[in-house]
Amino acid sequence: MTPLAKKLPMLIRRLTTWLVLFLSLSALFFANPIDLVGGESENLRVGYSLGAFRAINPKDAQIAIEIWVSQISRQGGMQFNKSEAHLFNNFSELIQAINNQKIDIVGLGSIDYLRIKNQVQLEPVLVTDYGGDYGNEYILLAPKELNIRNLSQLKGKKIFLHDRSAPIPLLWLRHLLKKHGLPGEDKFFSSYQEVSKASQAILPVFFRQADACIVSRRAFETASELNPQISQKLEAIITSPLYADSILLFHKGYKSNNKKVFIDTAINLKKYPWGKQVMTLFQIDGFAPFKEAYLANVLTLMQESGEFEQ
Repeated sequence: MTPLAKKLPMLIRRLTTWLVLFLSLSALFFANPIDLVGGESENLRVGYSLGAFRAINPKDAQIAIEIWVSQISRQGGMQFNKSEAHLFNNFSELIQAINNQKIDIVGLGSIDYLRIKNQVQLEPVLVTDYGGDYGNEYILLAPKELNIRNLSQLKGKKIFLHDRSAPIPLLWLRHLLKKHGLPGEDKFFSSYQEVSKASQAILPVFFRQADACIVSRRAFETASELNPQISQKLEAIITSPLYADSILLFHKGYKSNNKKVFIDTAINLKKYPWGKQVMTLFQIDGFAPFKEAYLANVLTLMQESGEFEQ
């Protein structure tokens, strides 16, 4: 185990994908700086919403960022001003900070970005990469022995949703209910619950404490690798399209020459020891250049679920 892995506190292991993104990219960026005009260093101001950290104390998130940047500074022998991490209580505050140019970089889930896209001056540059995919497919799982063949058979049943840091599973469920002419989730199911870990959704179904769950296909495959009985007892009833997961965006007013270095370093994450460590620890495969087409399925989902008017 590397010195960095030994020193990182356990709280970092509980962070969501966006904290991973901020920490890893900040680390790589400062480990590979370029000179600014006049030879001076600059601050890197990162913004994210408290909504991205449902399973961690905001103070812990702040400490984690400080520890990570401090580790990189010592190991790389770098001198820089600082990486400023700004946590926001709500999107109104985040939007205000972006529009007042107090934030250089912001990480958002694809749905959150589309919700505020027309209110801010942001340029999408990167998406999370999952083995060549720019997002996740989601699946509705149920025990094979229930012989569920359509959504209507789950009326009055108990369902778990792995929401991670994005509302895609819930919106997809609402889309499915609407598509099949069924009532909303609060009326159709006896209960539904959003959980922060995939295992908290899968295991209750496996042990027949719940009747169905929605998780990403990757989460189901990972769980099945750890316990083959899971794939033997559970089956996918419905599979979603591929939905873009997370997006890294720069403020359109950010003109530093460091921007290109930051993006190039992120795309080549696998070349760096820290990058490999992050990918292993948090089960991501890196970052890829953003394409507007990646948002097409998400936009359609938001329209069909009633989130946006068509």
